[in-house]
Amino acid sequence: VLGAALASTGWYLAGSRDQPSAGEGTDEGSALVLARLDRLDERLADIEGALGERALEAGRRSAGPGLSGTAAASSGAASGGAGGTDRTTAAPTITAEAIAEALKQAEAQKWASKKNGELLMEGNRRLQTRDALGAAEIFERLLERDLEKEDRAQALTQLGAARRAAGDGEASVEALEEAVRVAGRNTQAGQTASYQLVWSHATNKDYDAAAIEVDRLLRTPSLPSQTEQYARWAAVVVAQQRGDAGAADQSLEDFRARYGDSDRGKQLIADLERRREALDGN
Repeated sequence: VLGAALASTGWYLAGSRDQPSAGEGTDEGSALVLARLDRLDERLADIEGALGERALEAGRRSAGPGLSGTAAASSGAASGGAGGTDRTTAAPTITAEAIAEALKQAEAQKWASKKNGELLMEGNRRLQTRDALGAAEIFERLLERDLEKEDRAQALTQLGAARRAAGDGEASVEALEEAVRVAGRNTQAGQTASYQLVWSHATNKDYDAAAIEVDRLLRTPSLPSQTEQYARWAAVVVAQQRGDAGAADQSLEDFRARYGDSDRGKQLIADLERRREALDGN
């Protein structure tokens, strides 16, 4: 199931770039290069295979019924030797359009063989290595399938995060709103989508919509404690971004009272204070 695959990626994998990373390493650039090289190797292999299939098919067509391309070439050579005329089969011409179509078919077959969880994990891997467009492509392929409601909501949530990272804020909001609708606000999948929707609105500089969404999330019954902590942190960030200094300061003090004794809470409080100082400096 998709949920099991998603659980291994961390709760806020698809979070906003504003979200503090947990132990983000310094090898991110190297990881991105390696990921792109892996994809280039895969595509080169696909092209090689596609060219080979096209060449064989062209050879079979030129040979006629009952002869393979190799047999036709041998037969033509023999006839040429007897009659003085070289009748070997000419090498088939492979057009750019044929290569593109063969490559497209090979790509489709490759992903069609993957299970739902494998597609989700591949999309998440690309998202983690900042290949947002590649991640969105994978999640879109996944959503073409007949998925259970919760699985569809999770895939839509990741698609929304990928689109946001790719700079398509409107498409991100569209995918995340659909995820909330599909899952429902009282489910974990719906709450995760709602949290991501806050960041997509904020990324689009629609801070009023972001504030409304985070308020809806915080009013959700039985909100898990970790989700609530991040939602309250996001509420302070959104208030700061809106320029509502009074509400931002009050929300920060409330957050400090709730979470100031925990290590993670202290990290988030420090982040909020840095943001406030940066805004004051501007």
